[in-house]
Amino acid sequence: MRGRCVHWNAVPWFMGDEKKNKNATRSDIEPGLPWLARFIALLPDLKLVVTMGGIARQAFALYLLREDAHLVPWLAVAHPSPRVRNTNPLLWQDIPRAFPIAARLTA
Repeated sequence: MRGRCVHWNAVPWFMGDEKKNKNATRSDIEPGLPWLARFIALLPDLKLVVTMGGIARQAFALYLLREDAHLVPWLAVAHPSPRVRNTNPLLWQDIPRAFPIAARLTA
């Protein structure tokens, strides 16, 4: 499966400083949308997107509203962070459940 996957951040640049990373907001996501569109255009055989986390889900939803969007099926799961694992184990359990589905949809 790893050989068939490619990773991308909703905001493809570092937003923090030397002391702390900054969580993205919608105003941070919007400047990244043209880059997401260009990235997806480089993937003509793209069959599925799996968004991991709220920011990724929001970014991909905004991308799909663009006129140049490539409509592709997608799954949305929680961000794979320790904080999600510790505070919401049910959301954490959805993450590994998505991968067999992704494998089946992209086979």
